[in-house]
Amino acid sequence: MTDEGIGISSDEMTKIFDAFSQANDSTNRMYGGTGLGLPISQKIVTLMDGELRVVSEVGKGSEFSFTIEMQEAEREASEEEFNDNYELNENFDEAIILLVEDNPVNSLMATTILEKWNCQVDLAVNGVEAIEMLSSKSYHLVLMDVTMPVMGGLEAAQIIRNELQIETPIVALTANAIKGDNQKCLDAGMNDYLSKPFYQVELNKRLTKWIEP
Repeated sequence: MTDEGIGISSDEMTKIFDAFSQANDSTNRMYGGTGLGLPISQKIVTLMDGELRVVSEVGKGSEFSFTIEMQEAEREASEEEFNDNYELNENFDEAIILLVEDNPVNSLMATTILEKWNCQVDLAVNGVEAIEMLSSKSYHLVLMDVTMPVMGGLEAAQIIRNELQIETPIVALTANAIKGDNQKCLDAGMNDYLSKPFYQVELNKRLTKWIEP
């Protein structure tokens, strides 16, 4: 990064990486700031086995640079590549799906996909609503988010299985952020799980697997 600011003198250069410090008091009064940006940046670069460097000239500006060694990441397969050997089922014969999801964007995306595949979709925004809807209507499949306000998916699934004695297949929608979450879903009575964000083909596979023809 290069700027054309006031620059830093050689005798002030030694303290700019100290926490809560700036080159001098007049810099703080004129430009503000806490004096934490550079110390934090240096710490991050150091933790990645790199080096943060600065070259500066008073009145002309400063140049900050760093070097770190990175491993090349494996290229993530596109949905088209991921879908090569799987033929999507695009007609689920008006199967009735209960989507339990509190995020409106996620709900809209999932509903759009499901309706494209000829599914009927009812929406609940938490586990309490899901229980109420399952108590009064039959569904072919429940897509249940794990983390929701009021009541999460795990608690809702336990009530559906143990108290309501409803055997409708439940597929958990989980961010999969914590190791062991998938097993917790199965232990709560869910039949399967799908990590978010998911490919459409993976959702299609779950529907094909759990919705009886």
